[in-house]
Amino acid sequence: MENVLIHLSKDRVLSSLQKRVEELDSAIRQLGICLKNSPTEKLKVSPHNGTYQYYLISSETGKKGKFISKKEWNIAERIAQRDYDTKLLEQLINQRTALQTCIATYHPEIAETFWSEQHPGRQKLTQPRIISDDEYANEWQLKEFCGRPFDKTDHELKTARGERVRSKSEVIIANALDHFNVPYRYEFPHKLKITQQSIKGKYNSKRINIFPDFTCLNKKTRKEIIWEHFGLIDDSSYAQTMALKLEEYQQNGFFLGDNFIMTTETSEHPLSYETVEKLIRRYLCES
Repeated sequence: MENVLIHLSKDRVLSSLQKRVEELDSAIRQLGICLKNSPTEKLKVSPHNGTYQYYLISSETGKKGKFISKKEWNIAERIAQRDYDTKLLEQLINQRTALQTCIATYHPEIAETFWSEQHPGRQKLTQPRIISDDEYANEWQLKEFCGRPFDKTDHELKTARGERVRSKSEVIIANALDHFNVPYRYEFPHKLKITQQSIKGKYNSKRINIFPDFTCLNKKTRKEIIWEHFGLIDDSSYAQTMALKLEEYQQNGFFLGDNFIMTTETSEHPLSYETVEKLIRRYLCES
């Protein structure tokens, strides 16, 4: 039988349900406070000449009720608001109960742990269909690829894990990624579709290979994020090339703060480890 792996994205349902329950708890408490000093009388609404008349119903007035003049509409408003709040409170409590029941019976981790809980004899005959985040990251990291070759004039710079890179800033980024256990591929090839305007005014599209500095994986969300470092932005020619490159990324669905990270530096303002760490914590370690 073919060993088909089912890749489930990171479960966000449970956390969303729990957050919703917290919001409902807060709303229920607020409504409870509002209803604490609400009036005890009842309100009768009667159509009258295209509008409505309101009557106060109490033990003293009987079923017929006492007519509420416009000057006393604040009484009718308070009773109507109480009735609305009471019914809304009931609905919110019902919603909370339904969600709490769902939370109690919903166990997303079972998808990953189910195989390991099977009889050892059956495990010998089967392969897990769903893998954990760590297993997924390991498979992702082991993918073979051909990166951009180095020139003889390129510096011999190595990361903590012995990988060759092109700049000291890339050493900083790579080591930080490794420190936070973020899987990455250095200069992994991607294909981009770019559109250029010819001299005659026509637009032509073509596909090109690019080699971003780092292609990173957020293990918790299993989302790939490209990280580009631009190290000479005080050079006007370099800055123009950077602007064009950013435009090409956007044309292909890579947007800053979503699936694209960038860092920059100048000759007077080098890249800092603190900046790199903040970006990693924000985009690559989040759940």
